Amino acid sequence: MYHLVPMPQMVVFGEEVSNRSFPLGVCFSELPFLSEKAVSEVCPGAFVSSEKPDIDFVRRNGVEYGYRIVSKKSRLTVFYSSDESAFNALVTLWQISRQADRPGVFEILDRADIENRGFGLDISRGKVPTVQTVCKLADILARFKYNQLQLYIEGFSFEYPSFSQYSGKDSSLSSDEIREISRYCKERFIELVPNQNSLGHMMPWLAEEEFSNLAECESGFSYAGYTLPATTLDACNRKSSELVEKMADDLFSCCDSDKIHMGLDESFELCRGKNKNKDNGAVFADYVRRLNQFCRRRGKRMMMWADGLHRFHCFDKGLPGDIIYLEWGYEKEYSFDAMCRKLRDSNLDFYVCPGTSSWLSFTGLTDNMMKNIENAVGCALEYGARGVLLTDWGDCNHMQPLPVSYAAIIYCGALVWNGKAGLSEEALADALNTVVFEDKNGIMGRFVLEAGRYYLSEDFRLPCRTLAHLMYSGNIKSIDQYNSSLALTEMLVNALAQPDVAKAYFPIKRGGASGSAEKVMTFVASLKTMLAGADMKCSDAGLIRAEYENALDMVLLFTQLRKNLNECKPIEGLKEQAETIAQRHRNIWLERNKKSGLEIGLVAFETF
Repeated sequence: MYHLVPMPQMVVFGEEVSNRSFPLGVCFSELPFLSEKAVSEVCPGAFVSSEKPDIDFVRRNGVEYGYRIVSKKSRLTVFYSSDESAFNALVTLWQISRQADRPGVFEILDRADIENRGFGLDISRGKVPTVQTVCKLADILARFKYNQLQLYIEGFSFEYPSFSQYSGKDSSLSSDEIREISRYCKERFIELVPNQNSLGHMMPWLAEEEFSNLAECESGFSYAGYTLPATTLDACNRKSSELVEKMADDLFSCCDSDKIHMGLDESFELCRGKNKNKDNGAVFADYVRRLNQFCRRRGKRMMMWADGLHRFHCFDKGLPGDIIYLEWGYEKEYSFDAMCRKLRDSNLDFYVCPGTSSWLSFTGLTDNMMKNIENAVGCALEYGARGVLLTDWGDCNHMQPLPVSYAAIIYCGALVWNGKAGLSEEALADALNTVVFEDKNGIMGRFVLEAGRYYLSEDFRLPCRTLAHLMYSGNIKSIDQYNSSLALTEMLVNALAQPDVAKAYFPIKRGGASGSAEKVMTFVASLKTMLAGADMKCSDAGLIRAEYENALDMVLLFTQLRKNLNECKPIEGLKEQAETIAQRHRNIWLERNKKSGLEIGLVAFETF
């Protein structure tokens, strides 16, 4: 029996073995919708081009399944209902080729539980990936049958042709680069959906003199004693709409998708400044309608985050019914159930959006990731979501390496395709070993999951964040700064998160050492030993090893810093260690990313 991820909906195995062996011949000239190059890159070693193929492809329109593979002793037939399903059938056969020299005798009947299976990568907040990095990611997504990719743009990480003076080749993806990515994805049956924020999260734009007058609060805004910079557009100013429409038009020229994600989340200042006396729900709903009308004129279906609907009580404000609303929540306690029920009962099309739990952690939060994805996908299936978008964010300089998110990609992909089958931790680790890392010693998969558990040894839990990363992101160098950062985090979570989330983590007891730092450092030392035993054969094996080694050293550095502060010990002795980590980080970063915000992310290493 083969271990397939995602598990097909139905598999029946026989006892015989085919008389044909991998690689199997495919007549690509008769299948013009399949790119031989794409198949060879997503499914290396499993197929060769042949005018006398080993696989018969038979199209069956209108069938209930996506694809059906019938493998007999002398012949193998793929029945498929769409071009995408034929490609997915080859992906399944490729996974079989990783486990056997010859295909067995079997029948597989398969389709996805959820039609739209997406991944959202934050390419802002300082880390802009190279084209090669995004293309490699697309290959991994295709291996787990994702069919949508969104690159989240905030600020100038895309070189908008209309505003090219604010971007550069070392800090932005150009129009040509986005087109290249779009073509690459399309050959793998992945839709590249443009994604930009258009109301909140506009701080980089509003910091520019040309656009500063478009802010709701031009001088920033104060909340609970903290003053924050302007982040939200004046939704009542027609010039705000003109700005985001021009931005969107620039993006449309690069992508073939019939959708665009316009963001609209976390518009905290809405009606707190220039529009203070207006109904924020009515203002928000009107802005949404105007943007949707623009998208419809361009022949695009608008997508947007759903938090504004809840925050501003918009369900009775005449929201457009043709928008796709994206319900996001990243803690394991997030109540997708209540939120999805409300969207369904309002007859709105929606996706659910869990997270990889990799950001603000260095090496991930495995248990939160798995439970968050389980809750999200379970509610997507129960309430009839149109899709699932797994999100990968980069808050506070995007310090986690991309491979930290691979476990979440596999886990979410498996559940979205076949929710009933699920995926055990053992099977997840095995998929990481065999399909991604190609670890001959079978260690790397388990290592990745355990690396995402160091936070369980810390003093206490924080939502979607570790204490080690808090020390980094707050540039904390004193016990007073530590306690102040905890207070700010608690305030923000209580103000912005669901009550069930806030009460699961706060209040916390601050000050004093519990001995947890020693536990963390002992645990990380064991992880380093485990990593040393891995024998990866994937093309970027050396880089992945270096990324994880340096990430673990970051955990050790900032845990030791916290220990020193709690014990009133000097921190100057950590300076050399910090400098070594920073220099390695520079080299590693440039292997996958443009230079962009690299140096900004290293400030905390330079202040010891």
